[in-house]
Amino acid sequence: MKKKLLVLACALCAVATFAQTGADFMVIPSQAGNGVNIAKYNGSAAQVAIPAVIDGKPVIEIGRGAFSGNKTITSVGIPEGVVSIGASAFMACSSLTEVIIPESVAEIGQSAFFSTALTSVTIPCGTIGDRAFALCVTLQNVTLGEKVTEIGTAAFSETGLTSVRIPSSVKTLGANAFAACRALVSIELSEGLAIIGIWTFAGCEAIKGITFPSTLVSIGDDAFRGCTSLAVITIPKKSSLKTIGNSAFQDAPLDKATVTRLRSFGYRHQ
Repeated sequence: MKKKLLVLACALCAVATFAQTGADFMVIPSQAGNGVNIAKYNGSAAQVAIPAVIDGKPVIEIGRGAFSGNKTITSVGIPEGVVSIGASAFMACSSLTEVIIPESVAEIGQSAFFSTALTSVTIPCGTIGDRAFALCVTLQNVTLGEKVTEIGTAAFSETGLTSVRIPSSVKTLGANAFAACRALVSIELSEGLAIIGIWTFAGCEAIKGITFPSTLVSIGDDAFRGCTSLAVITIPKKSSLKTIGNSAFQDAPLDKATVTRLRSFGYRHQ
C-alpha cells in the first residue's frame, strides 16, 4: 500500500512540475501562417515544455505576454517550428533561469525576457527586439549565432554579461544595446559591423580595451561614455570610420595620442 502511495505521489509531483500537454495553453489562430499562437499559459508547472503541435496544428508563435509575470516557471523549452516570440512574452518571470530557443525563431519581440532570472542564453538567428533581455541582472553569458541580424535598443542593457561577441551578420548596434553592463570586460566586434549607436556601451565600467573592425563607419554620441577603465582603442589602418559622435568616449582614460587620432574623425572630447 505504501509503495502504491509513493508511486501516486511521484506521479502527482511530475504533473505539477512539467507542462507538456495542450491543455495548459490557450491558443488562437496565428497571423504568421497556418498554425497557432500561444495566447496564454494556464498551467502551474515549474518546467515547461511547449508542445510542437496543439489540437492538430503546429505552434508557430508565442503571443504577447503569454507567460508574463509568472513567478513559478524555472525553465522553458520552445519547440522547433516556432518563428516568433512576442513582446513581453516572458517579461518579469522572476524564477525563469533557462530557455531553449530553436533555430526556427526569427524574431524575439521587445521586452520578451525583460527582468527574468536567466543566467545564459543562446540565440541562433533573427532579430532581437528593444529591451528583449534588459534588466536580466543574472545573465552572464549570451551566444549570438551567425544568423542574428539585429540587436535592438537597450536589448541587453543592465545585465550581468561579462563578455559578448557580435557576429558579422549584425550591421548596426542599437542605442543603449549594452548600456550599464558593469561586469562586461570583453567585447569582440566582427568584421561587417558598420554602426555603433548612441549610448551603446555607456556605463560599461570594466571594459579595458576594444578593437574596431575595418568595416565600422560610425560611432554614435556617448557610445562609450562612462567606460572608466577603457584605456586602449585600436582602429585599423585601413578603416572605413568616418564619424565619431560627441562625448563618445567621455570619462575614458585615453592618452593624448589616442584622443588626437579620434579627433581626426570628428570626435569632440569634453
